[in-house]
Amino acid sequence: MIALENGLEIEQIFERDLVSMDEEGREIRREWVPVREDEGPENWQRWCVIAVLKRRESKL
Repeated sequence: MIALENGLEIEQIFERDLVSMDEEGREIRREWVPVREDEGPENWQRWCVIAVLKRRESKL
């Protein structure tokens, strides 16, 4: 992964539903997994993967 090769690490990674919101108008999130066996192409454009990155702490 390019980010890891450049001194970053993943702090958090999740998927956000780009189509729907919950009853209170908040975004819907779910845990990220590389492959979802039960989902087809119709869902691929619905979910956006979001990763929060941080600089890896250097060891002195």
